[in-house]
This record gives sequence, structure tokens and C-alpha cells, in this order.
Amino acid sequence: MTTLDQDKALPWRLDIPEPTDLHALLTIEGVPDREQIGQAIATFAGETIDAVPMDAPQEFMAWFMRMSIRGLPSDLAIWIEHPSDDLLGIAEVDGGIVLGVQTMLNADDPLTHFVNLFRLIAGSLPEVCGIGDLVTGRWHPREVIDNYYLSDETEPAEDVLWVTHHLHDHGVVCTNGLARCGRAELAMIDVPDEDAASAVNLIDGVAALSLESSLPEVGVAMELGHEVTVSLRDWEQLPTPDIPMHGPCGIITAVDGGFPADVVQRMRQGDATIARTMRSTRRRAVSARDTWDLVLTVARLIGQRDDAACLVQVPYAAEAGDDGRREHLWFRIVEQEGDGVIAELAHAPRVAQGLTPGHRETIVRDDITDWLVMTPIGPLGTDDIDAVHDFVDQLGG
Repeated sequence: MTTLDQDKALPWRLDIPEPTDLHALLTIEGVPDREQIGQAIATFAGETIDAVPMDAPQEFMAWFMRMSIRGLPSDLAIWIEHPSDDLLGIAEVDGGIVLGVQTMLNADDPLTHFVNLFRLIAGSLPEVCGIGDLVTGRWHPREVIDNYYLSDETEPAEDVLWVTHHLHDHGVVCTNGLARCGRAELAMIDVPDEDAASAVNLIDGVAALSLESSLPEVGVAMELGHEVTVSLRDWEQLPTPDIPMHGPCGIITAVDGGFPADVVQRMRQGDATIARTMRSTRRRAVSARDTWDLVLTVARLIGQRDDAACLVQVPYAAEAGDDGRREHLWFRIVEQEGDGVIAELAHAPRVAQGLTPGHRETIVRDDITDWLVMTPIGPLGTDDIDAVHDFVDQLGG
């Protein structure tokens, strides 16, 4: 079993990441040989590769090899197998062949490594119609790969690396996939059904932050945003439901232990948000500005409703004249004004000076780094565009 890494003295880091397994479905007839696959990968990588044929460890594998590529931090195990009927159904194709890939992600930057794996596989082999991630169970069709993995302008969000489940019968929300990033899985217990969606958002936020900086030790307060503070407890040291976890797991609790009801309920009501990674902030700023017209539409339709709100995030210097630190503040839209909006500060700043809750100003597209639509079923953002459009339809837009 994977254990916490005591030598590095980094809380919630594992000694060895769990493997990552990918299944790329190639829409071709017949079985490609090792040399054909190896040459395609070497050509795309523009590097000399070291490919070593090996005996297949499983009977279903047509062949098996180990490959080293300069620029990738870990070797690849590569093989060919025939697709299952379930995979063909998911991919919506009649036939093909599966290229299996197994490796271990770089714990210092697992997202970049994961993206580079997709780029390598799909870029080398144009016949790839999609890639299945066996850890999360997600299927990534070719269109998504082209738009988010092969594009130089966009990249997937950090949570592509894990999946967060709500185990309704056990009152548990937990991740599966952080272990392959070299981190302990995260969970919350005793989660009321009505708070499950907000608990998922909270866990996903903490998981993303764990990729960029170390999480605090057991029981130490962790401030995630303005008046949003939680702590972590060890799954094995608390009375937890009888659920098998994939290695070490940290339970997100209130500072004094127990379910952080106040934080989760405030998130559900739109009165609390958590910090994002720098990488996420840059990515979401691009997406938020690209969808500004949708924000204007939602703001106009919401108007003065009590059960919904539209918020925009704007960065402010920590102090006057400070070009370094930025605090990202949330403003609630109160009125649309041409191509911009009038919005009021929704919370007290932590470090930005001269602003108090209720402060109003005009905000335009280039000002924002994110937006959120608070709905009766929970918050919706730039990762939920289809759901936002559905909400617009419900409002009569």
C-alpha cells in the first residue's frame, strides 16, 4: 500500500505515486507492430526513444514494450489489446484496437505531465478517436483532446486528474485519483445530502491547492478564503464509514473537528468562496472573458431575484501602488450598464485597502478573472457552461 512520505516532511504527500493507466482507442484494422507505434511516437516527440520489447505480462496483450522518452520524467509501459464491447459503445465506433499506456506522473507537476501524455499519444497517432482514463473512468473524445490537450491556448482544469464521488448511502464525499499525483486522497464525512454539491466543490478546491503548495499537518487550521477555515484529520484515526480508501486519506473538517457545516452551507448560499491556484486563475480568466456576453445575459435575467445572483471576480493590489500581490475580490452584479455591469463588493477584503462590503463600481470584460452564477441548486461557473445555458432557459432567456 502507498504510504505517506515521512522523509520529505511534506504533509499528505505519498512516498510513491500510484500508476496512471490510459487506453487509447485507434480506429484501424489489424494489429500495429511495435516498430510502427515506436516510430510514430519518436517522430512526434522529435527525440530518440529507447524502446525495449518485453514479454507480455497478460495474455490479452498482443505485445508489450517499455519506452523511455527524453522530456518525460517516467518510463512508459506500452501494449496493444483488443477493445471491449463497452469501450466501443462509449466511443460509438464499430471496431478498432487499444493502445494501453501505464506510467507514474511527476508528483511535482502532475497536470503538465498528464497533458503531455495525451499530447504524445494523440499527436503521434491521428487514428486515436479518444482516450480512456482508467483511474477516473472518464472518456476523453478526440474533439476534447484537440481542444484542451493539443491546443497551445487552453488546458484542462486540475480536477481532470481525479474524480470526486458522493457516496450517498454513507454520507461521504471523497476523491479518487490524487494518489497518482503523489497526494493523499481527500474526503468529508457526515455530509448532508443538501450540502453534497458544495462539499464536492470544497474538496476539489483543496485538492487543486494541494498540487501547488503543501497542505498543513493534521489539526492545523487552513485558511482557504475570507473567513473560510478548515483543517485535516487522518482517515485511519477517526471513526469513519467502512469504505475501502485507495491509500492514505485526509478528512476535511472544521478546525475543532467534525463536519465543517458553516463553511459548506455558506458556500451553498454563495456567501463564501475558496482560493484558487495561480494556474487555475490564469485559465479561468481567459474563459471568463470569452464568455462575458453570457454573464451579461444571466445578470439581466436574474435582475433583483432573491434566489439567484451573478458574481464577478476582480483582482486588486494588496496595497496602493503594489504591483505584486493581488487579492481577487468578488462583486455581486446589481445592474447591467451597456457592455459592463455595476457591481457591489460582496465581502470584506483581507489585504486590499480602501474597500468595504457594499462598495460599488463599474466592471467590464477585461477587469474580471472569473464569474459565478449562484442558483437554487448551487454555484455554476465557467466549467458549467451547458448548465448555465439551461438555467438561462429556465429564466426565460
